[in-house]
Amino acid sequence: MGQPADATGDHSTMQLDVVKFAGILGQDEDTRLLGDALPLDQLPRRSTRRLTRLERGVVACLMGLDQACPNGLGDTTCVLASRYGPMNHSLSLLDGLLEGDLLSPTAFSLSVHNAALGAASQIISNHGGHTAVSAGEETLLAGLNECWSRLSDGLEQIVLVYSDLRLPDAYGAFDSAQLDVQFACLLRPGSDNRTSVTAHPGGNASRSLLEAFADGVKQVEWAL
Repeated sequence: MGQPADATGDHSTMQLDVVKFAGILGQDEDTRLLGDALPLDQLPRRSTRRLTRLERGVVACLMGLDQACPNGLGDTTCVLASRYGPMNHSLSLLDGLLEGDLLSPTAFSLSVHNAALGAASQIISNHGGHTAVSAGEETLLAGLNECWSRLSDGLEQIVLVYSDLRLPDAYGAFDSAQLDVQFACLLRPGSDNRTSVTAHPGGNASRSLLEAFADGVKQVEWAL
């Protein structure tokens, strides 16, 4: 694995190997399933009937990744990176308050930033810990840094889950990407002599990374 910046301020390149991935990419009316992502209509209905498109997408990615691994993911630690989280839920709750409605307990529980990962973890019986990060246009890099740090502390593998959907119209002015990107990838410490994709900050960084995975790239790198 790469090493962090030294005392002189020189920045190193971090590297992680991508073992498997599952992703969903949506723009306008076009939605593509990539890697091992499951179609939404194949998800267990009883477990997902109260979930929205956001949570179901995370379930489709994490469940597909779990099924693609010979021994499943088990209790592998997960990191959720999401710039906006369940913004649709939050806006709906605010609209309801303005109308004088009572808050739905289910909607309120799903408005928590890491709710989608929590729901998906329950469905695949993953009892490992998980962390949620959000850092504006550097959210993807923040998630990668968290994964690298946990692996440096001794974990053998870790799952990075990225999830952001297009913002509702009320917040459309803040949505530079205008697309849906959700994926889960199993990561391990970086090895040498692999073709890498470089992760950058920015609104389209997650799409570029996911499309590189779909093209067969097995390693991600970035500057610390």
